[in-house]
Amino acid sequence: REVVRQLQVLRKNLGLKVEQHIQLGYEAQGPLAETLAEYRDFIKSELLADELSGELSGFDGASRHRLDLKDHSLEVAIRPL
Repeated sequence: REVVRQLQVLRKNLGLKVEQHIQLGYEAQGPLAETLAEYRDFIKSELLADELSGELSGFDGASRHRLDLKDHSLEVAIRPL
């Protein structure tokens, strides 16, 4: 839930409209990567992500950010559609 919350805040800070769809890429390791894969459909639905990729390749020119979570950091790339 914390990842989704921070990504929602990031969407807002980027000036994306609530209904605007995105492409989202991320780079994560270990348990965080496993959790993101497990909740993939939920994350896509909550963030209106038409694409959710577990890697950052292919996201050249996208807005890149680092999210600091309790015990992990998460590199993300967001591209509005």
